[in-house]
Amino acid sequence: MEQLKSEGITILGAGCIGCYLAGLFMAESIPVRMIGRQWFADELSQYGLTAVNTDGRHQSFSSDIIDFHTEPEALEGSRLILLCVKHSGLEEAAAQIREYAPQATVISLLNGLNSTESLKRYLQPELVVAGFVAYGVTYLQQGVFKKTSEGCLHLEAHEALKPWLPTLDQALEKSRLHDDILAAQWSKLLLNLNNSINAMSGVPLKEQLKQRRYRKLWADCMNEGLSVMKKSGLSPVNIGTAIALEKMPFVLKLPDFLFKIVAARALKIDDRARMSMWADLQRGRETEVDALNGEVLRYAHKLGMKAVSNQRVYDEIKRLEKKTQ
Repeated sequence: MEQLKSEGITILGAGCIGCYLAGLFMAESIPVRMIGRQWFADELSQYGLTAVNTDGRHQSFSSDIIDFHTEPEALEGSRLILLCVKHSGLEEAAAQIREYAPQATVISLLNGLNSTESLKRYLQPELVVAGFVAYGVTYLQQGVFKKTSEGCLHLEAHEALKPWLPTLDQALEKSRLHDDILAAQWSKLLLNLNNSINAMSGVPLKEQLKQRRYRKLWADCMNEGLSVMKKSGLSPVNIGTAIALEKMPFVLKLPDFLFKIVAARALKIDDRARMSMWADLQRGRETEVDALNGEVLRYAHKLGMKAVSNQRVYDEIKRLEKKTQ
């Protein structure tokens, strides 16, 4: 295991999630390299990096010990790559890995359902592993990345992961392995449907969850996703939510005063926390709505089903994309 620590762990597409994960590795003295946008490079160069847990515990690292790069050549020597790019950057990232680190094990942490299969078309299929992070992270400025909800790393049970699991568990807490990763990914997708709704609302997550009209829209989108799952022969998987996913739409639709009581734990989030799609719109970037609500729409279409609420959200995000680009 000491040898693994000295070899290359790289986070490609180091944004909010990736920088937070890097902080966890560094907190355990496990070297990690980040590759990401110049904007994040400038922020970390000026402020360093602080990873804050939900309970306020934090670890801070000065800029001189942070290994952050903006060029793909930094992939050379990587043995394990945690891929955190947006869906729109998947093909480019796959080409970079194929050129600079073709023998690396790649864990795809992208949103949506199909990134792993797409990566396997570009890379060695036996080295590509599906996974996701079952919690949110918000960038609070000045190098501070805060985990906004409980959860852990969920991974496909895969032969290529075995040498790396002790290191991953040491840094990122105990990972949950799944023989059927697709059902787990669908379960995460149901939660991620609120990413679009938070972006539409234009308000912080905590404020959005206090408003029934937004919760109801999320509930309707979730119900459509649950119906698609059922018709596909899939059942929701417990990925650490305080409320079972099957029951969550009912809870979301409760009157405001009841929701605040039943979901008090869910409202214990930073007042500044927002979903990543809001930040994408603010910066004029393409969002991941195609991999979220768009994914529900594609599966519904294949099954001859309608997904009216997801269509409404999808159309609104596309409208906002055009407005901000």
